[in-house]
Amino acid sequence: MSPSLLISLFFFLVLFSVSNAATNPRSFIFPIKKESTTLQYYTTIQIGANSTSLDVVIDLGGKFLWFNSAEYFAAASTYHPIRCGTKLCQISNGVGCVFCFLSPPVPGCTNNTCSDYAHNPFTGTLGYSGLGEDTLHVQATNGAKYVSPHFPFQFSDPVLKEGLATGTQGLIGLGRTNIALQAQLASRFKIPQKFTLCISSSGEGNIIIGGGPYKAPFQEISKSLISTPLIRNPVETYPTEKVGNSSVEYFINVKSIVVGNKALLLNTTLLSFDKNGNGGTNLRTVRPYTILHRSIFKGSSQ
Repeated sequence: MSPSLLISLFFFLVLFSVSNAATNPRSFIFPIKKESTTLQYYTTIQIGANSTSLDVVIDLGGKFLWFNSAEYFAAASTYHPIRCGTKLCQISNGVGCVFCFLSPPVPGCTNNTCSDYAHNPFTGTLGYSGLGEDTLHVQATNGAKYVSPHFPFQFSDPVLKEGLATGTQGLIGLGRTNIALQAQLASRFKIPQKFTLCISSSGEGNIIIGGGPYKAPFQEISKSLISTPLIRNPVETYPTEKVGNSSVEYFINVKSIVVGNKALLLNTTLLSFDKNGNGGTNLRTVRPYTILHRSIFKGSSQ
């Protein structure tokens, strides 16, 4: 596949999807921090009966939550595998059914379990394993605490953590899937399937999932935002995704690139998708820099 234009986000980003009627709670908040060595952004979640706290890297184009944690494994009394053929398995759009006959079953080894590939975007490593569910503990923007039962994720092989920021245990996906964080919270609490990332160069920020109005500093910033539509690549770009699916990643429709009030001379066909899904401008959070096709660099030097 030809390299796509990739834009890392270091500013206030609002992503909209299909909205439902908002109810109380109106929205949820998660902290964002940046690891100084890898420059990866991560958040903290709490999962399971003992509210195990995990730092997980944020992937704007990731499909779901995956992690490996000895602390969670030791206290996974409320972990349940997602069985093949169930409704949750169907909406997860996995790639098969895994069988593991360890007795008693444990996270990462359960029988007749809906399965999928977890993807580490930093190393390119894929891990095939069963999907499970447990209670996710969340905080609303008004400070109230809630639980989201039956939250889907994958307890992955520890090798997948290679290349992740120090201290993080996995990765949480915000992609266009039914089991991504924002989709699950929207479905559970009947809030708009809308999320906001506030990512600053200092590394401190927040994920807001649900509707506004936003409290400071979001309220003042939101008044001056300029929006652009999100578009879908009709061809899958996620490794091992089913043929025929649209991409779970986010794209915008770039028309031109201007530097110093001068439009760059470039192959504009790269700004649109071809029949194989090549091209386009992809929004990601897993690279601390912008990646451009080489012809754009050639154009900027002319």
